[in-house]
Order: sequence, then structure tokens, then C-alpha cells
Amino acid sequence: MPPNFSLLHLGAFGGVGRRLPSLLPSLLPPSTLVDYCAVDLPALPPGDGAVDPPEGMCYSYVCLGEVAAPAPGNPALHPEVVEMVGSVVRDGSLDLILSTAGHWEPGSFASPEDPLSPEKLAASYSALHASCVEPAVACLSLAGRFLKPSGCIVLAGAAAAVPPFAAGGCAGMLSYGLAKRATMNVAELAATEYPTIIFHPNTVDTAANREAMPGADFGEWNDVEMMLGGVVKKVLEGETGAFEVVTEGGVTKLVKM
Repeated sequence: MPPNFSLLHLGAFGGVGRRLPSLLPSLLPPSTLVDYCAVDLPALPPGDGAVDPPEGMCYSYVCLGEVAAPAPGNPALHPEVVEMVGSVVRDGSLDLILSTAGHWEPGSFASPEDPLSPEKLAASYSALHASCVEPAVACLSLAGRFLKPSGCIVLAGAAAAVPPFAAGGCAGMLSYGLAKRATMNVAELAATEYPTIIFHPNTVDTAANREAMPGADFGEWNDVEMMLGGVVKKVLEGETGAFEVVTEGGVTKLVKM
């Protein structure tokens, strides 16, 4: 029998997440059968986010946005959603549950141009909590039913949110820093029960970031393929812990923290 690798991916249709399926065949042992469940959190517009799985990959799609969770609440933790995932994923079958979900927003009380008001901070943090922290919590929740005993949880942090903030940290992006620090706490809690990795990117080379910062030196940004490849390699090698994503001379790698 050929080897099998099963994973559940939250945030699978974002600027980073959508790049993973095409990379998996080159990262896994030859002839590996891949069961890949892509989770859309929240729902995308119809026709958006389509991913063509490579040959040899069994592909499933679960739209968590189809179930309305009580407000406030995380739709990924809704019992009906767990059953939706259970319709395509066997209990205790996953080698990996990962989240690449999230987004970025600026905001500072000290900004002279557009200072945050309490109302703006509340709205901004609510949005970032939903896109960064809730998917991380969902990974931990879903692991209880679907992860193998030897399986791994992988979460996306942010280098700017890691102390001691010597280089300015999350200055100018208060809500983002709060959400990513909370994600780090989720990873710490996950690690008490499961093998866990949290990777901390710097600026990631995505289309959205290029559009937002057209004058930047893209060669200094984290390459998505190298970053995701490094994450999967750490999972396959059984390494756990926190890793910073570092790019030097056009090469992106994960460095243990």
C-alpha cells in the first residue's frame, strides 16, 4: 500500500493558503496518497477560491460559512460544522490540522493622520479576532475528534508580535498585534495536548501585499512556497515549537525560536 497523508486546512483559499495544494506532491514521499480537506472560513463568493488538486490527491471542500453560529460565536465550533467536517474526514485520521487564515489591518491611538477611536479599535479587533484567533481555536477543537495521536497542529503567528519588540513590533497595527498574541496563546495551549507548530512570518510575498506596498523590495519578503514547504517539512520531521520565517538572499527558511 502506498503511504497516505491526510490534512485539514483552514484558510485554504487565502493568498497564502491557496498555494499549498500544488506544493504537497513535491514535499511528500513518492506515490503518497493525499487526502486534503480545504475549509473555507468564512464563505467566499460563488466561483472564487477554486483549487485544482494535483493528481493523486483526494480533495474535499467544506464551507463553514453555510452554518450560522449563534452570535457572538465561532462557526468552526458549531456542532453542525463539526458534523460537516465529519462527513468527509474520518475520526482520528488526520496527520495535520493547520490554519493559514488571517488578514492585516493598520491602526494606532498615536497615529496623527487617522488615530484609532475606541469604536474603531473594537471593530478592527473583532474582525482580526475572527480571522486569526477563531480559526486557531477551531484547529484545537477539531483536533480532539479528527487528529491522529501522532498528528500535528500548525498555526500562523507573526514575527512582529513576538517579544521583545526590539524592532518596533506591532507599532501602527494594534489590533493585529493583539490578535496574533492571542494566536500565540492558543498555540501554547495546543502544545500541552498535541504536537504543535506556530510559524511567525515577516512580510509575506502575496499579491495583496504587493498591491499595498508597490515600492517595497519584494526580494526581502517571505516566499510563500518556501515558507509552506518549510512548515510541511517540519511536520514530516516531527519537529515542534515556534519558528520565525526568515528570508536572506532570496531564500526563505524556518528558524527555531
